[in-house]
Amino acid sequence: MLTAYSQPTKVEWEALHNKMMKQKYEFLKKELALDEMQMKKFWDVYTQYDEEICVCHERACELQDKITKNSADRGKRLDEELLTDEQAMQLNSQRMITERQLLEVEEKYTAEFNKVLSPQKVLKLNRLEKQFMREIMSKGHKDIKKENDKR
Repeated sequence: MLTAYSQPTKVEWEALHNKMMKQKYEFLKKELALDEMQMKKFWDVYTQYDEEICVCHERACELQDKITKNSADRGKRLDEELLTDEQAMQLNSQRMITERQLLEVEEKYTAEFNKVLSPQKVLKLNRLEKQFMREIMSKGHKDIKKENDKR
């Protein structure tokens, strides 16, 4: 079971991701004012986009683990002060590579989104994704606080 102090297992993480994607589906459908047919076309593209974004993040996490040799501590905040200069330089380099990869994915899928949504809705999508994540994070923090208050 996932608690406020534990890191999710792969199965728990996938369940959380699936739950979040269902919530995101409803949120984006409403906020972009899409009918079922538009949403299906959009969601087919969006799920591919999400998968590529997840791959970029997963690769970055795996490289961080390899560089810092901290795979057992995955998900914990990295203490930069404990890194060697070489580790810090490698991680800085990897961070920039990951940012470029994420930008490439975003550019690729902006073109794909433009095939199924109006340019105005594609622009709005970026803002809505950030809004959705803020709401999820806020809800998560409230849930953790409730869990801690019970103790």
